[in-house]
Amino acid sequence: MIRNKDIAGIEKKLYSLPRDKVHKLLLLHLSGFSDFFLNIASYGDEVEKTLGARVGAKTLAPLSFIILNTIIYTYFNKNAPYHKDILKLNLPINEFINHPLLKFEFTNNSQRFSKNTIECIAYNTNYPKETVRRQLKPWLKIDAVLKNKKMGYYAPFEIIFETDLFKKTHYWIAEKMGKNWSDLLTSLHDLNFLGKSYSINTKKLKDRDKKNYFKIWVMLHWYWSLCFRYIDKSPLNYNECCVLSSSLFFNKEFKNKMSSKNINFYYEGVIKPVNLNSIAESSLIPRESVRRIVNSLISKNILRKDKNKIYVTEFVTNPKFLVTSNDDTLRNMLHDTLIIIVNMFNPD
Repeated sequence: MIRNKDIAGIEKKLYSLPRDKVHKLLLLHLSGFSDFFLNIASYGDEVEKTLGARVGAKTLAPLSFIILNTIIYTYFNKNAPYHKDILKLNLPINEFINHPLLKFEFTNNSQRFSKNTIECIAYNTNYPKETVRRQLKPWLKIDAVLKNKKMGYYAPFEIIFETDLFKKTHYWIAEKMGKNWSDLLTSLHDLNFLGKSYSINTKKLKDRDKKNYFKIWVMLHWYWSLCFRYIDKSPLNYNECCVLSSSLFFNKEFKNKMSSKNINFYYEGVIKPVNLNSIAESSLIPRESVRRIVNSLISKNILRKDKNKIYVTEFVTNPKFLVTSNDDTLRNMLHDTLIIIVNMFNPD
């Protein structure tokens, strides 16, 4: 299990990896990305069903920001409901309030807004104010977001502490994440990229008490918030990232090829081609929408199509694909991932 004390050492090891190996690791992580936004585990309960099997980025991003901003307000205000509960979680508050991509408003670092308004949320999610206003409606309708004069929009923690709303989905996604990241860590150790073996135990996540479940819930929304901001700075939008993720169908022997400097991904069977139906099935994006997104990605030289088979291009499988992200961004993404792993999967 990774602890806070391990993060600096792991970062140092991974920073020293050649770019081609970093590239392969990120492709392997990206192949699971689409799963991290699905609501299929909880889908069926009437309230949860209203949001669909895949909650869209524009619907989820404002909620995630409101939740995190409410966490910070509660942490710094002794009279706030659940203040003591939030303190006991030992959340990485400094990571939240000092992150370069998000500006939370209930701290001394904030100068722009006095409370969590539509303007504040729009500023931090980079969506138009009217889009934010419209996307908040389903959350307001089920009381997952409330509003008062002092805080503006806020998340009522009693929903998380006292109900099971989206609980199955949160556990299902956390288990998916844990397995994905555990496989990466195992591969890194097996290939001598890490001197120590780390694992993530997801088998007993559902046995965690309320406090630890709440921590999982917070860190999921932190992950989602960061993803949307990183995507916002990339050449692909959210749905394009999900389709690209579903197009990266790796076989189980991929890690045996990790040390190879040059891999012919399809010729050697490292990645298998997919089709529109398989992408739609795995991403839960309607097939006609998938067809349009695939065509968009073909025009951007991300995907190519041969008859009914869809492949990622050499532009994606080549380490130069990472040129779209500078070294500082890649380091920040790695650091963020390690922080999430430590705080989501380590029981107190």
